[in-house]
Amino acid sequence: MTEFGNIIYKCLRELNCNFSEFLNSKHERIKLQKYSYIIEKVFGLGIGRYSLYLNGPYNSVLADELYNIAHNESPYRDLMEEAPLTDETKEVLENIRNLFHVDNIDEVDLLELYTTYNYLKKYYPSYDNNEIFEKLKKEKGYLFDKYKQISLRSILDNIDENIDSLIPD
Repeated sequence: MTEFGNIIYKCLRELNCNFSEFLNSKHERIKLQKYSYIIEKVFGLGIGRYSLYLNGPYNSVLADELYNIAHNESPYRDLMEEAPLTDETKEVLENIRNLFHVDNIDEVDLLELYTTYNYLKKYYPSYDNNEIFEKLKKEKGYLFDKYKQISLRSILDNIDENIDSLIPD
């Protein structure tokens, strides 16, 4: 059990992520990987480097950690009871969770869109917002087609602004 694993486990459980489903569901694996990306950003954690993959930012070291937790969840669950998250951390995680529960958009699709958007902003700092958004549309065209009646740009900008406000100075 690692310190990072302990922290990420507690945070992901607070976000209603299911490690039992993680083993059998690509949807849940994407959800845990994307929420982990956001948790690392907000709380200043780090476990290796992300690369852009099919469903957005992906970190193989993180994936290994999540599989380890899923295969041996009991000690993490016990430690969560012994040393629960602070109320302040729970509040931040609740704010994060609420950002990704938007009417008419699947939570995992929105997580994939946002984390890809954020990744592009981070690794293409010379691009302006319009260029980032066009690159995102190119990378995630199938999601833009799926949600063409919704203003994804305003939703993503709102999430980004709110996520940034959660990061301590």
